[in-house]
Amino acid sequence: MQILERITQIMDILSLADNPVGVSELSRITGISKTAVYRITEELYKEGLLRKDQNNKYHIGSKALFWAGSYHRQSGLKNLARPLMETIWEEFGETVHLFEYENFQAHYLDKIESKKSLRMWSKIGYSPALYATAGGKAILSFLSAAEQNEYFKRFDLIKKTEKTVTESEKLKAYFSLCRERGYSEEIGENEDDIRCVAAPILDYDKRPIGAISVSAPLYRFTDQTAEKVGVRLVELTKELFT
Repeated sequence: MQILERITQIMDILSLADNPVGVSELSRITGISKTAVYRITEELYKEGLLRKDQNNKYHIGSKALFWAGSYHRQSGLKNLARPLMETIWEEFGETVHLFEYENFQAHYLDKIESKKSLRMWSKIGYSPALYATAGGKAILSFLSAAEQNEYFKRFDLIKKTEKTVTESEKLKAYFSLCRERGYSEEIGENEDDIRCVAAPILDYDKRPIGAISVSAPLYRFTDQTAEKVGVRLVELTKELFT
């Protein structure tokens, strides 16, 4: 099982990297020996999962992209939520994200960029910290109390910015508020000077399977706009499984 964990670590790093990464840097980031990293990357290269440049640095290969494309084609949630995302984007013009949730983690499944300048950083496939994002909080708010406790046992609550809330009891109190009004928000907890509002996507059993969020620079995302976005997201997401 250790080899699978190591492969996953390496693939995760390369998926998020903007440029090819060498064996030494992969070893430094993962803590895996250079010899082991070299063996793994060469096998992945032979299988087409990685590509190698002229400096013997690696980046994601075509087979991985083929798998990713297959996943996106097969994801019913992406197809289901896309019209809703386009509606909220047309109305507010800010960045819209779709989260897909499974087993205490969520990742960005789809994204529509803001019409305006100063966009936020994010990548499809990336799994942000649920407790520090509006989308993640929207999901956590609609889990049972036992599941929330299990989440806090599994994950360390680390500050992403100075404003990140890392006290589990404070987060639980906030989850109750989110559950009452149907949406969550965060202000500068995941990225400095970025405000996000999100509503969960609940299935027929009222279980969270994802969330849709709207993000914008703090200076153009007022309290009044945030409330309007939250209320509208709740209206739209309720239409998905009714």
